[in-house]
Amino acid sequence: MRDTLLSELVKLVVEMKHRNPRMGYDRIAVQIYQAFGIEVDKHVVRRILAKHYKPSYPGGPSWLTFLSQTKDSLWSRDAGPIDLFRCEFIQLKSFWVMLAIDINTRRIIGVENHAGDLDGPTVCRLFNRIQAGRPPPRWISTDHDPLFTYHRWQANLRVLGIEEVKTVPYTPL
Repeated sequence: MRDTLLSELVKLVVEMKHRNPRMGYDRIAVQIYQAFGIEVDKHVVRRILAKHYKPSYPGGPSWLTFLSQTKDSLWSRDAGPIDLFRCEFIQLKSFWVMLAIDINTRRIIGVENHAGDLDGPTVCRLFNRIQAGRPPPRWISTDHDPLFTYHRWQANLRVLGIEEVKTVPYTPL
């Protein structure tokens, strides 16, 4: 009886994830509780999905597939992906980090950080520090972050002769 209930729970969790691929562990656990009154820990849901769920990618390739297909065309002196992300530290300070990677060698080209808010001049300054001492790439790949739409950012790329290639939203997954 217990094995039957466990196998039904596994089927339920996997089916919920298939129907709602963006649903997280915690939400699946809450939905099961609300619908069936069964309390399931979110970590149990995570372990079930790790063992039994194989995601499909109908909307586009995975990051690994995307990187392997484009590794010869990004950076390698011609182009490179850059991105911004935020880091929170234990002293309750937050920093913005700009990262540039050579996709061909998977080598980090440069990392720069800034404490405080970002604006056009700051984004340009971070990028220029990463590029210091190197010839500028022909192309860079960025996402649709509003920080890359500042007039100052666009002007900096024009001055350096760099063409910006935007990634398609939600691709790769």
